Amino acid sequence: RYGVWLGDTADFGSEDIIVAGNHIRVDGPEATVRFVHVARSAVVGNRLENTSKHNYRTHGRSRENWAARNVLVGTGMMLGTLPSDNWVIERQWVEGNTLHHTVPSLLELDARLVDLVMRDNRTYTDVWDCFVCVSVQPTWVIENNVVEGYRPPPVE
Repeated sequence: RYGVWLGDTADFGSEDIIVAGNHIRVDGPEATVRFVHVARSAVVGNRLENTSKHNYRTHGRSRENWAARNVLVGTGMMLGTLPSDNWVIERQWVEGNTLHHTVPSLLELDARLVDLVMRDNRTYTDVWDCFVCVSVQPTWVIENNVVEGYRPPPVE
């Protein structure tokens, strides 16, 4: 169902998580990487593939999570936005990722996110013409994100 799943553990959270240099493909109904109540994670240099749900998600009491230099195939990302996300999600960095996007949901961002940085990401999609398509909040830094017409991902 999930490639990597941490969370939904009541008051217990996970800390200091590293997911690096993997190829993770999920064909099921859930996310490729989903973190709930995670502090200090690095998801770096992975190829994440999903046919229906987001490749990368953070929820709950999550803070200081970094997703960088990943290739996301098929789907995008979700940070917050669930009814159960009644805690503040803080300090999320999404930098230098490449998305080969084909499904309707590219990037779901909760307006309650604090200190969000999204920069130097590249998206190939025929579904969207913007990377951050919601109102940018005052504590967000959104820089140098490029959206181009769809290109298939490189063959591994």
